[in-house]
Amino acid sequence: MKARGVNSICPPRLYLEPPPSNDSSYLTISQAAQEHLEDVMPFAASDRKYQLDAARKRILRACKRGEIIVATIDGNRRLDADSFRAWRLRYREQALDAADDR
Repeated sequence: MKARGVNSICPPRLYLEPPPSNDSSYLTISQAAQEHLEDVMPFAASDRKYQLDAARKRILRACKRGEIIVATIDGNRRLDADSFRAWRLRYREQALDAADDR
């Protein structure tokens, strides 16, 4: 089975073979949401569950738009760590630019 993903840095379509289950270059959506939340709200402690759910949804939308490469391993979705980190950096830069414009 092949996993599909599109990244704005890569050619229009990139086909990946699913990596082995123990490959550390892939993240679960929960792991990615935790990392993303540390960037966006490093010190916010109130309603962490709601914020984590919002981060998951933001990441899933980015996956659907093709900004993060997704692979299916043993029936579970995994995010390519490099494409996730590139997206995370772009998202952080956009957030900082928006804050500067205020």
